[in-house]
Amino acid sequence: MQSRRRIGTIAAIVFAGLLAYHVVAGNNGLTVYKQKMAEDKALALEVKQLQQENARLQRHVEHLATDPDAIEFEAHKTLRYMKSDQVTILNDDGWQHGQPTTAQK
Repeated sequence: MQSRRRIGTIAAIVFAGLLAYHVVAGNNGLTVYKQKMAEDKALALEVKQLQQENARLQRHVEHLATDPDAIEFEAHKTLRYMKSDQVTILNDDGWQHGQPTTAQK
């Protein structure tokens, strides 16, 4: 009778230990839960940053669509378009845009 009780107690302790291990380190345990929460916070922050960047870019597109000066600036900067009164000077580093000089040759 006493050996059955001892075997039952040992079995209950082993079962409780396995259950505790599963709760802490199992596939969906506390350790994984903490990792998932940290990942969720990082992804939420990234989503917020991307939404802000998207809003900024949408404002920029609207600005380019409605402002002729902004269109001219982007064409000058990105496409290297020039006005008729501007001079382009080629040096070792690449193209440089400049304003016309007033000195006559």
